[in-house]
Amino acid sequence: MGQTNSKTGNFVESKSHVDRLKLIRTYGRVLESLPLSTVGDEADLQWGVENIEKALFEEIALTDDPELRQLLEQAYVLLAQFVPSEDCAAVRAFEGWLTEANEGKFNECPEVRRYSEIQASVTRAMEVRLQHLRGTEWVV
Repeated sequence: MGQTNSKTGNFVESKSHVDRLKLIRTYGRVLESLPLSTVGDEADLQWGVENIEKALFEEIALTDDPELRQLLEQAYVLLAQFVPSEDCAAVRAFEGWLTEANEGKFNECPEVRRYSEIQASVTRAMEVRLQHLRGTEWVV
C-alpha cells in the first residue's frame, strides 16, 4: 500500500520499495553526518529534497512497524534542515564567526541577521512537515 493523493484520491507510488530504501539509506548517512546545531546543504543530498521527501512519505505510508514509522517521520521532518547552498554557507559563516566573536561585536555582524532569517525559515518548514504528517491518514 502507499500514500493516497489528497487531490485525486489515487494511490501514489513512484519508486520500487528497494529504490526508496536505497534513497532513504543514502539520505540517512548524510543526516548522521550533520552536526545537530546546524543546517545541511541541499547539494549534499544525492537524490534531492523532493525525491527524498516522496520516498520517506511513501515508506511511512507503507510500514506497519511503529518504531520504523517514528524514525521515518523524524527523518522526514529533519529534511527541512537542508537548505540551498547559499543559505548553508551563510549559516556556516555565522557559526564560524560566532565561535570567534567577542560579545561587543555580536550586534554588528550582518551574518547574525541572515542566520536568524534562515533558522526561522527552517523552523517554519519543520512545523509545516509536522502538520503534514499529523494531517495525513495512513493506509496500511
